[in-house]
Amino acid sequence: MSNNSNDFDKILQNLDSKLESKREVYSGTPQGSKKNFDYDEYMKSYSEKKKREDDEIRKAAEAQQNAFRQNAIRQQEQRRMARRTDEAAGQQQQTPYKNGVYFSNQRPRTAQQTSGPIPADRSSSAGVKKNGRNKKRRKASSGGSRRMTAFKSVAPLLALVLVFTTIFSTFGILCINDVLAINRKDSPVTVTIPENATTDQIIDILDKEGLISQSEFCKVFYKLTSKLKNSKKPEYLAGPYELSADMGLEGMLNVLKGKQNNAETEKLIFPEGYSIYQIFDKLATYGVCKADYLYTSLDISNYKYNFVPELENSRACYKLEGYLFPDTYEFYIGENPISAIKRFLSTFELKWTEGCRQKAKELGMTTNQVVILASIIQKEAANKSQMAGISSVLHNRLNDPVNYPTLDCDSTYEYVSKYLAPKIGESAAQQYMSLYNTYLCEGLPVGAICNPGMDAIEAALNPSETDYHYFQHDKNGKIYYARNSAEQDKNSFEVARANSAD
Repeated sequence: MSNNSNDFDKILQNLDSKLESKREVYSGTPQGSKKNFDYDEYMKSYSEKKKREDDEIRKAAEAQQNAFRQNAIRQQEQRRMARRTDEAAGQQQQTPYKNGVYFSNQRPRTAQQTSGPIPADRSSSAGVKKNGRNKKRRKASSGGSRRMTAFKSVAPLLALVLVFTTIFSTFGILCINDVLAINRKDSPVTVTIPENATTDQIIDILDKEGLISQSEFCKVFYKLTSKLKNSKKPEYLAGPYELSADMGLEGMLNVLKGKQNNAETEKLIFPEGYSIYQIFDKLATYGVCKADYLYTSLDISNYKYNFVPELENSRACYKLEGYLFPDTYEFYIGENPISAIKRFLSTFELKWTEGCRQKAKELGMTTNQVVILASIIQKEAANKSQMAGISSVLHNRLNDPVNYPTLDCDSTYEYVSKYLAPKIGESAAQQYMSLYNTYLCEGLPVGAICNPGMDAIEAALNPSETDYHYFQHDKNGKIYYARNSAEQDKNSFEVARANSAD
């Protein structure tokens, strides 16, 4: 190929030199110009002639180049065929055999097995070449057959791997979803946790309720993460909970724990006279726990306190209203709702001392009756100084049910309209109106109307000694007491005049 390439280069150089000489001839200014010489016509004719000659030279060069290429390809193919022939002949001569004759398309046979002379076509060089080519074709055919056989044997294994990969991927996604709660529903599900439940038992409950789908994986995952975090064995608080799948495994388990893993806390102040609705709304607002979870956790069976058995037969809308003692508390963010409620109840039990119990016994009242009375005093009094006087009015009326069967306190029906109705609905709230409204029900209502502080509880246990049976306030919070209805009417006139004053 190197000699041919040099010859081709020389031809191209000759053609280029000829083309350049022609360009030099036609590039000059025409000599001997005549009068009628048309320069533009001359240049047009020159350009056309030049283009025709260039095309001829280019075609000649391309034809010569193609000829060289075809010749090179033929020479290369001839050398390749010669190598194949030499290799086939070499393999035929180098094939080892012992005491026998070797055929290119058969197994070696011994001299005894070989009968008669070797056919001429097999002993000739043409026969060797022919048998060599046949042998290569058979080898190629045999190789393709082996590859197909190998593929057929491997195909079931590949299919099995694909199936297992798909199953494992799907299983892995479900497992991760249980932990990370990706695209999970936020609809609440009520779950009841029994006493002394273990993590594995709770995970089984979550699986049964449809909050997770891979309980065994969740058990292994939780044990592994707990070991890595060096976490202590958790304690779970028994009771009903509102949980949703979008909380994830760790989020749901953390809600159920008595001691939270979250180190972030929030200090909150709860004033005297807050209702359950106001307390739960504040806890939810500051991220302590969701209000719905708190309402679900109000079942008194979740709490073991001395005053709880007395509430079992109560007809109150929320039996623990009045016992969420107002104080300053520090809560975990995302705290267990039962744990949060226990903080209030534990404080109440601490404040409700043996002295309180003895005083209530002297008055012939139960703990719940004192709490209900204290809640009314808390809502009716404008300040602490009025509490003992209002307590005396209420005690005097309770002690004379014949003449004063009802307490007639506005705060009792306001509790139903302002707090119960928005939560449970107008229709359900109307059913409680006759149980709470002290213009309708005789004596104390069925439950407390707020959560009183210690001042109101002390006032309920220690009323002033008076003969008042009525009281009312003007717009400035001034209180007017009356012994009978006539004095009450007179006080109403004074209140009206005070309220109308600028």
